[in-house]
Amino acid sequence: MDRTSTNALSAPWETAEFLDLVMQAAPNGLAVVDADGRVLYANRALADMFGYAIDEMMQAPVETIIPERLRDRHVEYRRGFMAAPAARAMGAGRDLFGLRKDGSEFPVEIGLSPLRVADQMFVLASVIDITVRKQTEKTAQIHARRVEAVNKELAAYTSAISHDLRAPLRAVRNYVSFLIEDIGPGLAPKPKRYLDALGAAVHQADRMILDLLILGRLDAPGMPSVAIDLGELFAEIRRSLDLPKDVHFIAPPRWPDIEAPRVLLLHIFQNLIGNAVKFNTSSPKRVEIGWRSTEEGNVEFYVKDNGIGIDPLYHDRAFDVFERLNPPGQYEGAGLGLALVKKAVDVLDGRIRVESQPNKGSTFFVTLPQRRYPNE
Repeated sequence: MDRTSTNALSAPWETAEFLDLVMQAAPNGLAVVDADGRVLYANRALADMFGYAIDEMMQAPVETIIPERLRDRHVEYRRGFMAAPAARAMGAGRDLFGLRKDGSEFPVEIGLSPLRVADQMFVLASVIDITVRKQTEKTAQIHARRVEAVNKELAAYTSAISHDLRAPLRAVRNYVSFLIEDIGPGLAPKPKRYLDALGAAVHQADRMILDLLILGRLDAPGMPSVAIDLGELFAEIRRSLDLPKDVHFIAPPRWPDIEAPRVLLLHIFQNLIGNAVKFNTSSPKRVEIGWRSTEEGNVEFYVKDNGIGIDPLYHDRAFDVFERLNPPGQYEGAGLGLALVKKAVDVLDGRIRVESQPNKGSTFFVTLPQRRYPNE
């Protein structure tokens, strides 16, 4: 066989049979429609999706598989597409529905591609049944509404309980103070130690209730997002913490632009800087804060100290509620500080991690988006 006769033969993938095989094997429903809206070709997936035999779909108006209430509008869309043909998702931004042979409707997603053959215009339509996706979205929305309702109830419940619990604690604290004042210098060392311990326990319980109240409110909706001057924010934190003179505080000369609810950033860094000083027996104490931009377009902040450090075994547990990594009584607190920090970071769609070794200090890394909430 010579070269001329070989070239005269079509390759298998150039034959109509091969193209039909490809179309029939496609997992999505496919149809070729002419300018008058007649279905010239339909594959098996499309026929099965709508409950027809392939032969039944051939030459039928495409509006046959469109719900009757939407047919007039669909004719307008089809004519508009033919007037300005371009690949597009049909009904973008709208819910589209198909009509099965048995009269039932189901949600669909349709992609359109123009096909010009000689002087005639055709449309290749790709149809996907998105019933499962819609059901999943609906379930997720229902779940989100339930979670929101539960969170609101929990916040209200926490607020009420906190108020009710703090009242008797204030009474106990006041009575302890009255006893110490009334008995005065005549109080023996042992009873005085007991009263001091009672007062400290009441103070700790009160602090625990306040922390729980904060934890319940951190994800409250409506927190305004503003452009934050981080230099001023950290200066405010230093003033509020009233850092001892032996604290060597290191900060960069400039800060990135960031937009977020200010109260959350204040809460995050006030806790981390306070812990860097609190859990530190070095002299002088060294606290360094800084930042860098990440490849994802976020900002990674760090708070580094030369304090007592954390064993790597407890790095993950450090952010758990009521988790204390030191012997009771050694350091004041209820074990909620880092849990509150993580909650605030989560609300900002950020991440937090720690690198630390015992007696070698700790570095906490907080990664945050520069603009958590878009301006509306």
